[in-house]
Amino acid sequence: MMKNKKFRIFGITVVVVAALAAGFGGWYFMAGSNNYKNVFYPGTTLNDMNIEGMSVSELEEQLKESAKDYELVVDFKNEQLTIKGSDIQMAYNEALDLQALKDRQNEHKLKETDQKDLALTVNNLFTYNEERVKQELAQCSAMDTTKMIAPENAQLVYDAGKNAFSLRNGEQGTTLDEGEVTAAVEDAIEENVSKLDVEAKGLYQKPVLSEDSENANKILQQANAYLQVELKYPFKKNGEKKEEVINHEQISQWVYIDEDGTLQIDHDKVQEWVNGISEKYSSKKMNMDFTTTSGSVISLNVPVSGETLDTSALFEDVLQCLTDEVSGEREVPYTESASGIKKNFGGNYVEVDLTNQKLYLYKNSELLMSSNIVSGSVSQTHMTPTGVYQVYSMEKNTVLRGADYASPVSFWMPFNGGVGFHDATWRSSFGGTIYQYNGSHGCINMPYEKAKTLYNNISTGYYVVVYGGVTYVPGQTSGSSSSSSKNTEAEIKQETEKKKETEKKQETETKATETKAPETSAPETSAPETSAPETNPPETSAPETSAPETSAPATNPPETSAPATSAPEEAAPAVEAGEASGAMEQ
Repeated sequence: MMKNKKFRIFGITVVVVAALAAGFGGWYFMAGSNNYKNVFYPGTTLNDMNIEGMSVSELEEQLKESAKDYELVVDFKNEQLTIKGSDIQMAYNEALDLQALKDRQNEHKLKETDQKDLALTVNNLFTYNEERVKQELAQCSAMDTTKMIAPENAQLVYDAGKNAFSLRNGEQGTTLDEGEVTAAVEDAIEENVSKLDVEAKGLYQKPVLSEDSENANKILQQANAYLQVELKYPFKKNGEKKEEVINHEQISQWVYIDEDGTLQIDHDKVQEWVNGISEKYSSKKMNMDFTTTSGSVISLNVPVSGETLDTSALFEDVLQCLTDEVSGEREVPYTESASGIKKNFGGNYVEVDLTNQKLYLYKNSELLMSSNIVSGSVSQTHMTPTGVYQVYSMEKNTVLRGADYASPVSFWMPFNGGVGFHDATWRSSFGGTIYQYNGSHGCINMPYEKAKTLYNNISTGYYVVVYGGVTYVPGQTSGSSSSSSKNTEAEIKQETEKKKETEKKQETETKATETKAPETSAPETSAPETSAPETNPPETSAPETSAPETSAPATNPPETSAPATSAPEEAAPAVEAGEASGAMEQ
């Protein structure tokens, strides 16, 4: 497509004006004579170009030459592009009637002509091919979206000596919008300028937050205020009083700036701290036989009222204190449920089999729904913690956040601090062994319709039983279930040796199992609060996918061992009860 353009030239030599000014003709213009009707009045500009003393024919010739010799240099951050007029079929628009401009000017004598009438403007002085402009830009690597670097917000930098945060600008990036750059280049051509500085023009996508942002000081003040919080939680272990403290050492690692440029508390890190406390101060629990969907009976350690740490309440208490900037000694929350739980929780519970990546919803002792799931990533040590819990919140249409993700979900049902059930519409497959290398941050990912059914059929207080799953895979990253202290070199070495021993032990047990029962295909699993006889699970059919990491908080259960359990194929179709809001757009 050919496009007309306006024109601007600087520095054209006006021969007539120069000659008259240098010689006898200087008085000619000053006298206000009307004998210069064939040349433009002194002070006349065309699209900001000085054309005084030029005739119409001289102006047309100059415009033609300008189009022929035109070049625009486009400066990108790491590259320079030169667009020539000949490459974009640039030409003077001979359809224009420049004589009409002069004729209108001649209607007034010079001394009667207002300055605004001397500033002439004409659209479409030139024509050029828009598609050729786009093609020229497309050849430039700076416009290759696969090579563009996204800008990053300024990040918090902690100074332990000063116990204070500062902001450090992140990657400024090279992300450009094709439409905006094209429009800027066309404007430059139309203005006939010889250079366009893309960065100076403000075309690069900027970070939401930088050191110079208006709200930078406010964010710093809030972050530093968090550092002043100190929480003390009293515990007893083996009859001895203990105290766990949260202060700037942990908080400095828990605060971050998200992609929206806002200050956030990392729920994953808080969850890790809570899990570590739960492991350290394991409270008294009662044993209960539990019959799984596969028919096997396993032994569960059920929370005892007033004696078992309420991890969800502790998680919420820490977050609330940080948000409100509250310090001081806190009351350690314990479970309020009565210990006299009926067998299989009176028939109302959600069963999560991590080994077979299955979820079963029971209501009045009937299997209402089953679903394939994806649980916490084993390779990233974000394993979903096993045990007996209760749903403590029911939310719709919320965003789950972490230091490296922000995931909108339609249904959110947490049961252990920041760990819960939610839909994961970004995944195309569920079940199988996906969780081992491409699992969540600890949550139970479900298909949208299954999560909707679950949401419509449970309520706060509903029991959740989680068991099984593997705790180690080759290539697994090191992780810590508690953030209460930084790992020392000795601790890291000890952890590495322990991991090697565990791997060797698992290899030995696997060989022994294969010798005794070669048909058993389930991997070894570990559940800190269950034990069950070995059974043979069916082969899982869901393939592994490359879905993004989920939005659930990170968790890290202790490495204890429990035999694998089995689960049949889905025993009942999903049953919908009531209406729920539709899935949010991803």
